[in-house]
Amino acid sequence: ALLPAESGRRPRSEFVELMARSAFSGVTIEGIGPVEGASLLDAETAWPGQGLPDQIVERAALFQQDAIAVVDVDTVAGVVRAHAAGLELGVRVICGVELLLDEGALVLLAASLEGWTHLCEILTEAKRGLEKDDVDHRLDRVLDRANGLWAITPGLFDAAALEHVRDAFGERLSLG
Repeated sequence: ALLPAESGRRPRSEFVELMARSAFSGVTIEGIGPVEGASLLDAETAWPGQGLPDQIVERAALFQQDAIAVVDVDTVAGVVRAHAAGLELGVRVICGVELLLDEGALVLLAASLEGWTHLCEILTEAKRGLEKDDVDHRLDRVLDRANGLWAITPGLFDAAALEHVRDAFGERLSLG
């Protein structure tokens, strides 16, 4: 509900950003971005405009957003900072991740505890037995764990594979 103008508070925005990357993405993208296995400080410098997760939540609060999704590439490491800032500022933080699959990029958002569990399992399986900076995402792992998750395809995605994604996610799939 909108607050009366005399209350001195601005009404909340109807906009919700569902694909906000933080500087944590710059730490995890090996061989793709300007940072390869660098520190978070290096990532902040190399990813202009991509602040720390808590700074992104602060910006959402400044713009009167009720919620924001923090979706870094291959990691949920920033969600603790984002969640703490969200609690302090009254902004709901939606936890997610962006996966760079062979078929295309896919953003996953946790909609429930089951979704969060599946998100963590997907990330864990993608790194099992590999070196720290390596990742092996497979679409079948995602499709097997679609319950409790929403998916967004932010760019081009393999057409044949997209049908499988649609079957797994149904109305919980959006095109970005």
